[in-house]
Amino acid sequence: MLDHLGQLPNFAAKKFGNKEALNFENRSFSFIEINSLVENLASNLKNLGIKEKDVITLYASNSWEWIISYFGIARVGAVINPVNTMLTPTEIEYVVHDCKAKAIITSSEKVPQIINLKEEGQINFIVSFDEAIEGSISFNDLINNNLPQIEMPNVSPDELSTIGYTSGTTGHPKGAMQSHRAVILNGSMTSQMHMRNDKDVVVSALPCPHVYGNVVMTGMMMFGTKLVLHKVFDAPSIFKDIEKHKA
Repeated sequence: MLDHLGQLPNFAAKKFGNKEALNFENRSFSFIEINSLVENLASNLKNLGIKEKDVITLYASNSWEWIISYFGIARVGAVINPVNTMLTPTEIEYVVHDCKAKAIITSSEKVPQIINLKEEGQINFIVSFDEAIEGSISFNDLINNNLPQIEMPNVSPDELSTIGYTSGTTGHPKGAMQSHRAVILNGSMTSQMHMRNDKDVVVSALPCPHVYGNVVMTGMMMFGTKLVLHKVFDAPSIFKDIEKHKA
């Protein structure tokens, strides 16, 4: 069994190679390509000062960048804090303060809403998908900057991998702490229950920060299932991709 989530991209690259892993808005990625992007991001995050056990908030809608960021954070040995994109800036501020996040990885349209967290010193930096907004670091620059590969962190299965926050309907959201073992077993057991294998194709608009979105994503990496990811649920485009990709 894998010890931690940071091992998954390399495991998948070795097992499934150039097989198509992910398709997002007609952009395709093999397992080898995903692993290469994760390695670049992890090396650059460490170069920016992120270390094992630091918490990084991941605040963006479904995208290929989200998946690379998720595994890139784990590859450093840091803790992932995936948050719902519907949270308000005030709610994000509470979550970031509560889990003591060191950085936020987000999409460009979110940066202006949370830039004050960097200016006030609550976080060290913000990484922006798409274009680099003033005050943020370009995600594309990080994945395209080839630094020496970092050593695989020595993380045990029972160490903290994820802090996912509840909806906060009756008060402030609460951070649910998940071990690497818990997340890996959840993805593995659900995929086995569904009898997933490397011949399967899953079309999904499930939000990546949510549990079931995570199960689909980790199942892709562990069992070689092709994931056709949608940013949001749109029935006509979902049906089109079910037919196109033979889901």
